[in-house]
Amino acid sequence: MAQKNEELMYDHFKDLFIKIMMKHGKKSTAESIFEEALMELRTQLLNEEEVLNPKEIFMDILLKSGPIAIVKSKRRGRQSVQVPIILNTERRVAIASKWIIEGARARNDRSMGLRLAKELLALRQGQGKANKNQTLMHKQAFANRFNANL
Repeated sequence: MAQKNEELMYDHFKDLFIKIMMKHGKKSTAESIFEEALMELRTQLLNEEEVLNPKEIFMDILLKSGPIAIVKSKRRGRQSVQVPIILNTERRVAIASKWIIEGARARNDRSMGLRLAKELLALRQGQGKANKNQTLMHKQAFANRFNANL
């Protein structure tokens, strides 16, 4: 039962990731890039002699690199105050996907699939754009935690 649930969750987050990565309605191109990235990730793992599944690594990275809370501007009288808001899993994954794709597009490699695989490996080791953005977002939320009771 748990295996089926994880597979459904993977399919859902994979579709969400591909929709965010897609440009100009070219979904098949985005899907091929994603598959190329998973294949490259698999070869990198075989070189490191690890027995992990690339799907599990992808899910782990998506769930860990998303922010737990973000700040949102609210009006208090004439002032705008930043209020931390806790996110649900769907929104966390969407934000993490955007950050991962931005980090992959900023890299300099031959193909987008290779860039995406390298970004996922960097995130696995605690580096990458998504981790930097996550820590920045958490710092902002922690600094404005006293405005949370609005």
